[in-house]
Amino acid sequence: MNQIRFAVLLGMLIGFGALAGESRGAADLRGLGKIEALCRESGGGKSSWTTLKTGSAELAAACGSKLLADLTGFGDVKIWDGGLPGTNLKLDGTGCWLLGLDGDRVQVLFARDPEGLGALAKQANAENWKPVTPGVHPRWLDRFDNDAFAIGLLGWGKLPKDYRKGADWLGEKQFNLIGDVLNPNIQLAPGVYDFSVADWFAALAKRHGTAYHIYQPWGNPGRPAWLWNRTPLPHVSAEPGFVSYPDLDYQKNAVCAAFDPVRPTDAALAASLRGIAAHNAENPDFNNHFGGVEIGHNVMLAIPTYAGDPGAVAAYAAFTGRNPEREKVEIPTMRTFAGWNPETCLDLRGEWQLKADPAGGKTPPDGDAGWSAIRSDDPLLLLYDYYSGSVWLKRNFHAADPAKLNYLHISRNAWHGRVSKVQAAFLNGKPLKDLTHDDPITGDFDECFELGGAVRAGENTIVLKLDGKPVPGYIFLGPKGRWSYPSDDPGLNRLYFDTIEFASRYRMRGIENWLKATRGGDPQGRPQLLMATWDFIDHTFDLCRKYGATAQDTGQGGACWAPWLARYYVARGLPITCEPGNAPGSAWEMRKMMTLYMLLGNEGINALFDAEQYMGNEEVRRWIDANPEVIRSAGKFEMNRPDLGVMRSVRNASRLHFPAVWSWDVSRGELQAAGRTVNLADPSDFEKDRAGAWFDVVFDAASELLTDGEIAGIERFCRNGGTFIAMHETGKHSPERGWSWPVSKLNGLRVVGRSRGGWGKLRFSKEQELWPELRGREIDAWGVVYDWTGADVTGSSLGMEPAASDVEVIAEWADRKPGEGRIAIAARKIGKGRIITLGSTFWREARDRSGRFETDPAARPYLAQLLDALKVPRSSYNNGANGTADIFSERWRSKNGLYDLYLAAKVNDKEGVRDVALTFAAPDRPQTLREVTANGHPATPFRYEGGKLTLAGLSFEPMQLRMFAAPRRDIARAPLAWLKSLEQRWYRLPEIPADELPPPEVADGNTVSLADGWQMTVGGPVWGEAPPPDHDWKAGRTVKLGAYLTMGVPDEEAVTHFRREFTVPASWRGRRASLVFASQYWFYGIEPQGRLWVNGKPAPVEQPFGDRTNGCFMFDLTPGEKVVLELEVNGALRHKEQLRSRPSGVTGLFFLQSDPVPLKTVPVTGWRAAREVNVLSPFDGKHPGGFLYLETVFQTPSGPSRRIFLEAPGHLGWLMLNGHVISTPGWMRRLDVSNLLRRDGGENRLRWWPLLCKEKPLHNRQLSRTQPLWLAWHP
Repeated sequence: MNQIRFAVLLGMLIGFGALAGESRGAADLRGLGKIEALCRESGGGKSSWTTLKTGSAELAAACGSKLLADLTGFGDVKIWDGGLPGTNLKLDGTGCWLLGLDGDRVQVLFARDPEGLGALAKQANAENWKPVTPGVHPRWLDRFDNDAFAIGLLGWGKLPKDYRKGADWLGEKQFNLIGDVLNPNIQLAPGVYDFSVADWFAALAKRHGTAYHIYQPWGNPGRPAWLWNRTPLPHVSAEPGFVSYPDLDYQKNAVCAAFDPVRPTDAALAASLRGIAAHNAENPDFNNHFGGVEIGHNVMLAIPTYAGDPGAVAAYAAFTGRNPEREKVEIPTMRTFAGWNPETCLDLRGEWQLKADPAGGKTPPDGDAGWSAIRSDDPLLLLYDYYSGSVWLKRNFHAADPAKLNYLHISRNAWHGRVSKVQAAFLNGKPLKDLTHDDPITGDFDECFELGGAVRAGENTIVLKLDGKPVPGYIFLGPKGRWSYPSDDPGLNRLYFDTIEFASRYRMRGIENWLKATRGGDPQGRPQLLMATWDFIDHTFDLCRKYGATAQDTGQGGACWAPWLARYYVARGLPITCEPGNAPGSAWEMRKMMTLYMLLGNEGINALFDAEQYMGNEEVRRWIDANPEVIRSAGKFEMNRPDLGVMRSVRNASRLHFPAVWSWDVSRGELQAAGRTVNLADPSDFEKDRAGAWFDVVFDAASELLTDGEIAGIERFCRNGGTFIAMHETGKHSPERGWSWPVSKLNGLRVVGRSRGGWGKLRFSKEQELWPELRGREIDAWGVVYDWTGADVTGSSLGMEPAASDVEVIAEWADRKPGEGRIAIAARKIGKGRIITLGSTFWREARDRSGRFETDPAARPYLAQLLDALKVPRSSYNNGANGTADIFSERWRSKNGLYDLYLAAKVNDKEGVRDVALTFAAPDRPQTLREVTANGHPATPFRYEGGKLTLAGLSFEPMQLRMFAAPRRDIARAPLAWLKSLEQRWYRLPEIPADELPPPEVADGNTVSLADGWQMTVGGPVWGEAPPPDHDWKAGRTVKLGAYLTMGVPDEEAVTHFRREFTVPASWRGRRASLVFASQYWFYGIEPQGRLWVNGKPAPVEQPFGDRTNGCFMFDLTPGEKVVLELEVNGALRHKEQLRSRPSGVTGLFFLQSDPVPLKTVPVTGWRAAREVNVLSPFDGKHPGGFLYLETVFQTPSGPSRRIFLEAPGHLGWLMLNGHVISTPGWMRRLDVSNLLRRDGGENRLRWWPLLCKEKPLHNRQLSRTQPLWLAWHP
């Protein structure tokens, strides 16, 4: 039958094709499989018949469903009862379609009118074609179009008053739901996961008919804590003497929280990510994996955290081509570059004196009263960051040769853009001059003070004022001052460059393992969002392509015109998503965020933080209510790839901290004001010969450093016909040598001089063609650029001489003589293309204002004339008059293949404009034009003449985007364009070899999950002191314990009762058996009220549960014992101040756990209580008024084995053992400290926060509870 049907179909196609043009397409897509497309047109595009052949009838149904969703999801196509088979669609004034399912094919007929469609359907014998069923395609295929807009729920520290209101509002608006947080440490034991929170988010999305995804912290994932007792801590070794604790509150991952690079070798963590991905992928509404990476501009500061690790050292040796068997290999840290030398420097690490500074004094306190001893790197200094702000540290030192001690160097620490800062330094009472460059983006990694002759022979006193953070590593006096790259030492420069590049690549090994593990759990290939890979954007390009990932911009992309993430990915045809740094506080901020995100080309918008911040802000909510079509347009369009690019070096900007790239990136507004659309490329794209496929002309964004490979790549780009425009800062450094101008080998010019503003006037050649209007003229050479702070960042103009005979002089300095650097602007042909060197800044008079660079009207024509001379196609013809210079106007296209789109946005956050005319470049005269971002899609009048489309009488509010849609001239081929667009985002990913995937963790027999098999009844009275013996359990049902919604309990205020019977495994006799309840974070658990009974008696834990008081607990059971658990959850709030910020029910996991009985135990005694850091008094178990923490010092006793644990009857709490901060999860009561203890007779220093409740201990000023603690030896 299939052969007969195919022959009939082929005959019809041949008959139809007698008057048709034929077009083909093909794609191999995730979720839809292989699709072969054949489109036959007739009547010059008046009608068409497109066949999409898939691999099965099921895949054809999914393909048709996705096509239907996309055709009707944007624009004005409507389902129409045309009386024809299949599914009938209509776009008034343009045409109509018939979509039909025909076995393994999707048939698409198009005609300009219903009569033509009917005739075509008859010719195609379409009477047996079936209608397309909506919603049967994988929903995650809508992530970058129909489900592009999402809003967070419950996340990122923003606890709502009542989460239900936010969830209901998201459901009403049909916005995607973003959940927070799903940490890898939900694997509570090998192969045992707590998916209760993930399941609740899934149930919430299902209830409201929305798609969803859940944030996962990949930048600092919580390691499964049971690893600590399988492989004792520490899992990585820092540089000797370095303690990396930028934020004590972030140490929930224990000692390895700051040690990013160890994770590539952590199979258990990767297995946990794979397990999470597999679980989430079971839900059809789950649409992407959201990995929060958040790597800031501080790659050098992370190196000391792993510099002592053997695995890291081996990787560094391999990266640099060194042999550790023949030579000692060490990873350099900032101490090396700051000038540390034990022969010439004085080490100031060690014991200091501490005094808090709650009043914020400007000068050191007098006298010796109130000071206490502390190490400069003591993490507990962070307690003052929480409570008191700044602190004073002081110490004395002896100087034998003061003349050699001229500078103070202090190590720094950072996380998420926050860099530790010494607020002031005093030496012998004299304030020291801070030489540190503290720009938030291009700032120094080393803090340097000039001593100014204040060192005396003999005894000296130094005093530091800290911002409540410890000095993480080195602090020394030495002869060398502030170091910056590049220095005058070529060897040190090369070492620095290689170290930075090693660190970035080593860090990305971990990210690739997370991508790989997630793909292993979700082989279907849902997208993986990499949020905030700031320092390493250039290293993510290929990873995103390989693993189906997309970068996610955060913060700045919605604050100003910042194309330096989105437009890299748009150039590659890769999707890009975004999120705000903070929730918008006004309608204006919401409009600005949406305008920038959409104009940049983002295909997904994750509006963090919590829905309540959007719906609860009246201004923001009203804007959302009034602008549904703006939100609906998100993700529905794509760029017509421009011929113009800007080369912007991620490495130079973010890792090497060169400043010029931030100020000489003309994609930040000036090219748009000149009517051009632009994308970005990295120097690596030239080295890999990719840029030539994207661009004909490329402006450099002042790439101050270029490698030999990058210069060679630019040369190949030019030889193949490209034009490269170098700036006055381009290629002035090599990795080894500053100011060596390696670009000279490319542009054939030798730099003779540099001058601020140049040397007087410029004289242009009479023959030059780049600025025809300037031929033979002299003009002022002055051009100035100011950054967002108002600082002059122009740099110096160049005076150059030819180093090659084929250099064409475009302009020269009128008052310079030959040999003195006469050339200011020059061009050189290279193969089929050329390089243009702009040694003068005459063409640019710009300020970073209102979120983008704005050029002075007098200078604006220079850039436009150059682009015209280079024949760079225009996207618009706005001349900047009447307030249009900051209206970016570009022609894009819809992903569904139906429309040409004309986007215009007022990229100015202070001023609107009224009654302006905009002119776009338009290849075809539109049949109709409608504003699709306006409600009702009103028709828009226009004028078309000579390839120019003019829209008059337009008005714009500040930061407003308007989008106008015109049906495409080739709309008959829309299915082919749609398929091509799909392929760009959903191409099939390469298979990952099985041996590269982390194997799943297998249960070890020491843990039994109690997630399933609970009997539940809903309703009835609240129990008293004990469960009633006559409770009717038969009236209930058996459930997997979870949140109410997960279990099908619709009323969040209901009273529910649960019962679970089990027998503690008899095989655990001789071991310690426990019942454990663990919840992921302190704000989950048994909520809002709960009580637990064991065999009819109250469980021996603090009750009632709820209101964030008991997230985790445990108590002992007897092996072989039969146990009945009875649990009551009351959904009513206990008091009016209590928030319903989390779901009613149980978000956590009950499980049984067995631990070995120790061979020997020794109690830890000698405790002293601290009311302030290092202010200690004896502690006898009771301490009126409370305490901050407990501390003891002890020697490691001898014992029967090498494995030594710290154990407690309940939660261990927070520990700090010999400088290692360890935040144990609430269910952990034993920790292997074998590798943290000193066994050489030295003293161990243990600080302890013996906290049994959920609350974060460092947020509680005083504690009042304790429990026993002992050392235990195990086999």
